[in-house]
Amino acid sequence: MAKARGTNGHVFLFKVLTLDGKTRTLRITAKVKRATRAVPLTLRAEHIEEALSIKGFGNTQSCMMALCAKSSKFPHPVDGYIDWQYRTAFVVSRVSKKTGFPSHCVAYEHNCKYAMHFDRFLTEIESRKVIQGLLMELKKTGPQQVLLRPPIKRKPMRYPKGRMTGERAKIASVGAHRRFAVAHPGL
Repeated sequence: MAKARGTNGHVFLFKVLTLDGKTRTLRITAKVKRATRAVPLTLRAEHIEEALSIKGFGNTQSCMMALCAKSSKFPHPVDGYIDWQYRTAFVVSRVSKKTGFPSHCVAYEHNCKYAMHFDRFLTEIESRKVIQGLLMELKKTGPQQVLLRPPIKRKPMRYPKGRMTGERAKIASVGAHRRFAVAHPGL
């Protein structure tokens, strides 16, 4: 799960228009609760068409999968916003009465690759071609099922205890640390 520094939360990004006509990005942190049950979603052609009409390319809250999730039933309250990322989805369960921005959300994991295809190309024209192909496929085969499941609890990485000598530790690198070690072998 994505966490904000120093908090147990997820950062939602909102673009707002200021009084002087400039856009400003607000970083709103919401408390995260892990999901307890899986939720099936049904992606329909209408979700893709709506995302295309509102130009949801590269936007985690208005892409086709976020729109699909908004039209589904969840075992907890859903209060308007869903932040759909490539491996996780954060569903807002409570909005602050003072600010109107998310204050609590529920985290889910998924294996859905549709969002990557939706954001795959830099230009909107190229993305539209890929999405039109997916749209035709959905019209032929029917709606697709996507499963949101509770996040897997992962153990934090352990570091060696004792005095740090500057030598490379004898612990096997995992995930991003391994990629960093491969990308920068001299460090």
